[in-house]
Amino acid sequence: MKKIIGSVAILLALLSISGCGSSSGDSTLNGATPDNPAPNNPVQDKTSVLPKEDQPPVADIKNFAEINIQNDAFAPATLTIKKGTLVTWTNNDSAAHAIKSNLFNSGELAKGDTYKFLFNNPETFDYSCGIHPTITGKIIVE
Repeated sequence: MKKIIGSVAILLALLSISGCGSSSGDSTLNGATPDNPAPNNPVQDKTSVLPKEDQPPVADIKNFAEINIQNDAFAPATLTIKKGTLVTWTNNDSAAHAIKSNLFNSGELAKGDTYKFLFNNPETFDYSCGIHPTITGKIIVE
């Protein structure tokens, strides 16, 4: 019960910080609910981020980075970040796009939608647009 209450409190705090989320109306967390957080990647969502127990509390996240999807490209195409960085992708194209890798998958993002993912492990992540596979990017976590 404490986990559920804590999860709801974190979710509400994040929604207020993120401006109440995206315009897509998707208020779930990768299919998760406060009663049943997604066990695989609860840190990813179009609207907010819910940390796992082994991740820092949201208030402790100090590093943020942004990637724009514009002119059918990720900008920057390669991003080097520190462990514990929250990355936000924003679709600024009129066409729908999707962020897809072996670790994360945003689903379809309409113009103006955002997708967030907290990177906690030093590794290199190649990703692409799930709709337009020739659009590619790379995240290097140090």
